[in-house]
Amino acid sequence: MLILALSGIGNMVNATPLLAACRNAFPEARVHVAVAPRGSDAVISGSHLVDDIVVVPAFARKGLYQVAKYGLALRTCRFGIVIICWASQSLASNLLAYLSGAGTRVGYASKGSWLLTHVLRAQEGCHEVELNRDLLRAIGTVCMEYPTHFEFGDQDVHAARRVLGRALESPKGIAALHPGSYADMTLKRWAPERFAELGDRLVAEVGMQVAIMGGPEEKELAQQVAQRMRSQALVLAGSLSLKVTAAALSLCRLAIANCSGLMHVAAAVGTPTVAVYGPTDPRASGPFGNESSIVRLGLDCSPCYTLRTIGRTLRCPYDVDCLRMLDVDRVFRAAVALYERNAPPTTHGTGTYARTVSPDS
Repeated sequence: MLILALSGIGNMVNATPLLAACRNAFPEARVHVAVAPRGSDAVISGSHLVDDIVVVPAFARKGLYQVAKYGLALRTCRFGIVIICWASQSLASNLLAYLSGAGTRVGYASKGSWLLTHVLRAQEGCHEVELNRDLLRAIGTVCMEYPTHFEFGDQDVHAARRVLGRALESPKGIAALHPGSYADMTLKRWAPERFAELGDRLVAEVGMQVAIMGGPEEKELAQQVAQRMRSQALVLAGSLSLKVTAAALSLCRLAIANCSGLMHVAAAVGTPTVAVYGPTDPRASGPFGNESSIVRLGLDCSPCYTLRTIGRTLRCPYDVDCLRMLDVDRVFRAAVALYERNAPPTTHGTGTYARTVSPDS
């Protein structure tokens, strides 16, 4: 069995319930997962959910000749089933599935989906986790419901404890901030000065320590937030592997993030998560976590990045009012409310779908 999961970190997190369901439904099958070279393999490496991870070269998803060449190479693996995760729907994915020679090829309607044996149509407002589960149901398989998951080990926890250091001694705990998002979706980012003000209020009014998370490409952004803060913050962006970042998030009492991969990671490891939403649809991509809260303004024009527009370049004629007009107090109140109703998370948690979506939170 081959699962095509050729998107980002958050999409991979949202694919883990599908992987768990495949493992349960086909216990004797070897589960192979094809990923793009975007770091998402760290989500599942070392996991019992998969037998093999294949990193598809970037060239294999560009020119059709290269895609065809790589797809024919997959044929030697003799896969019986190929499932294309919802976020990986594309002509290239459909061609890879077809050329693999698998007798059962499942995916969503997209360019070239006639190459598949089972084609589904996504329902607006349905969460990505459910869209992925429906792929397994489409071939007549009972799909057990599992939470999202992120695999990390004791060595990652030890490394996280070292970098968090004395912040772990804070009686009020650590609040993790993630001011970034994937580089091609910067319109999803709440302003760094707002994150800075939020961090200062969490320190002054709640007594928490603040750690700013992110990937290597977000290190400068994280430093901008820290420099704007009056209080001292621990800048971890760009200095940790994704697994150690996940372990660090699991040790935090709270996470506040944009719609991003790390937001999904935080929810998957059991950290109470406040997600700041603007142009994207929280019904489809909200945190699938054990306890989370979504803060958004709910403007008439938002969300504008939905199933109908996904894959297009995100542009806004209104200066991203859905985020620009979102004040710090609204996010702070949501963060405090979530903080107060949650006990400290376990070292390694997993999420279930329980969240609050409110334009007035």
